[in-house]
Amino acid sequence: TAANGCDSTVTTVITLSSGPSVSVTPSGPITICDGLSTTLSSSVTNANYTYQWSDANGDITGATSTTYSTVSPGTYTLTIVSPAGCTSTSNSVVVNVISVSTPSGLSTSNIQLDRVTMNWSSVTNADHYDVRIREQGTGSWTLISNLNTTSRTKTGLSSSTVYEWQVRSACSSDSSSVSAWSSSETVTTLTPCTTPQNPNVSAITLIEATLNWDVVPGSWGYRVKYRENSSSTWIFDTVNTNSLTLTGLTTNTTYRWQVKSLCDAAGTNTSSWTTNQLFQTANCNTLSLSASVTDATCNGGSDGSIDLTATGVSGSYTYSWDNGSTSEDPTGLSAGTYVVTVTDSWGCTETLSVIVGDASAIVSTNPQSICPGGSYSINGNTYTSAGTYTDVFTAANGCDSTVTTVITLSS
Repeated sequence: TAANGCDSTVTTVITLSSGPSVSVTPSGPITICDGLSTTLSSSVTNANYTYQWSDANGDITGATSTTYSTVSPGTYTLTIVSPAGCTSTSNSVVVNVISVSTPSGLSTSNIQLDRVTMNWSSVTNADHYDVRIREQGTGSWTLISNLNTTSRTKTGLSSSTVYEWQVRSACSSDSSSVSAWSSSETVTTLTPCTTPQNPNVSAITLIEATLNWDVVPGSWGYRVKYRENSSSTWIFDTVNTNSLTLTGLTTNTTYRWQVKSLCDAAGTNTSSWTTNQLFQTANCNTLSLSASVTDATCNGGSDGSIDLTATGVSGSYTYSWDNGSTSEDPTGLSAGTYVVTVTDSWGCTETLSVIVGDASAIVSTNPQSICPGGSYSINGNTYTSAGTYTDVFTAANGCDSTVTTVITLSS
């Protein structure tokens, strides 16, 4: 109705403007490490629009720009309003927050003079691990970062030294989100092995020899090498005692040998070799025999004796005489030739022929003349007729003395 009371007809033409459409990037789901943030961005950046970020609790106070940074897990959306009052709500973006725990299961292996291997259990969500190590009691740590495995070998350490090490897990690649350091694991590097002292050789035979040396305190065992002096090929052996008996050697041959101590079963901590040591196996030419003889005192007697001496490297002998005796020094011998075979403990033999002499017979002639009807007495015997008579006396040396008396009749 117009002011004058008349009808006034107005024709209104309404048009629909195109409403805004918005989305959020990244579209998610997004995973961030505890303590870090992620930034959500609107696909629409028109300064004439209004922006409101929301989560499950509703509108987020102060979150009214085209971007929103969050450190919290949740589901986020963005609502924009155009100058015409039109609204648009974005896609939902899920943000997850993860964390890493301090590694456990720490252990140290492959302990050597100058290196150790540090080990630990894996941690869920860990991007990598950082390790730090130092001499125990010092203040300065050596950091080893960005390890993608659950073990690390540290070299360049000092021997006989106590070290401590710790490990942490990192959620982010730049170590901006990490766990606490673990408690310290301690380890002592090995003490260098001492070279064995006083190497020597005993019990040398034709084909055997025993190598000896002083015990090295703390050693696990010993490594021995030996060879014929004329050879270039070493033979190796490992023992847990401070001696080694070699067998199957070559007779009358010079050998060269060395020994070093092992301070662990793996053979990673060893001493230096001793200087070269030499020895020579024995030979049968060293066995020799000699004898001194005591002849029979009386002619035809049997009180002779032989004093035999055997010399050689073996020093242990058996005796076999051709008269059946097994004594070294047979006695009660009559004159004659005696042959002995001597065998030593190595099986070497040597033969010697020994002559036992006989004493000369004690004899004398006693010519006597008697008158017919007369007599002659000697040694308790009385002879009355011509003839030859034999009497046996005992001489001053105890031997028989034979006297031949020849009696003739004087005219």
